[in-house]
Amino acid sequence: MATSADNSARLEYLWSIAHHVHSISPELSSFYSQRFLSLSDSLEVTLSENLLSQFCTKCGNLFVPGVTCKVQVKHNQKKKASSSFKTKRNLYNASQNKRVEKLFPLNFSNKTATAKTSNTTKNVVNYTCHKCHRISQFNGTDRTHLTTITPKTPTAYFERTSSELSTPTNLNSPLADKSTIQKRSLDSPTPKPTMNLSAGNSPTVSSAKKKKGKKLGLQKLISQSKEKEKKPLNLNDFLSSLN
Repeated sequence: MATSADNSARLEYLWSIAHHVHSISPELSSFYSQRFLSLSDSLEVTLSENLLSQFCTKCGNLFVPGVTCKVQVKHNQKKKASSSFKTKRNLYNASQNKRVEKLFPLNFSNKTATAKTSNTTKNVVNYTCHKCHRISQFNGTDRTHLTTITPKTPTAYFERTSSELSTPTNLNSPLADKSTIQKRSLDSPTPKPTMNLSAGNSPTVSSAKKKKGKKLGLQKLISQSKEKEKKPLNLNDFLSSLN
């Protein structure tokens, strides 16, 4: 006879294998889910609502919102009393107060007692299976819990500290914000192009120096060639050139 540990291990195996093969074969996954449900019924194991909301109890199809099932949230709104009912109730309360005042002449206030209505109405979540089209209904969140939830304030995508703000950022970087680029472009005026008129960096002076150097080099070569032509050749020069 199987023990409770064996039964729990078998249930865990069927549940895990149903999720494991779902992407490969959804039909096989549904088969294992049905076996899991039938085994839990035979063992009289009560499944939680959170577990039952993960698969269809009719065909065993695992719920993947938007893929294998359709999810709808319905709000249960409180029924508001009609205006005619309110006037009738107010008239009835006023007549009852007058009757009590006649019997017991005490100082009653004009305020009428109102019934307290509970604000714990839940939302309802409907899961429509795409395989067998069965609608599974589950309870949603309490309204008292929804009122305590405060929406998160939108924060900047990149939060910069004071030290990061003091350091200059590269505006060409893809991580630079458009707001910081616009702010820096507005705060810092565009620098005007200035011409450095120093003797070393002036383009006109440097070009003049190059031309002058070329001219001096040509003049030196011409003077050397003229000196060679003027100098007469002798026997010693001829012999030295042969060596």
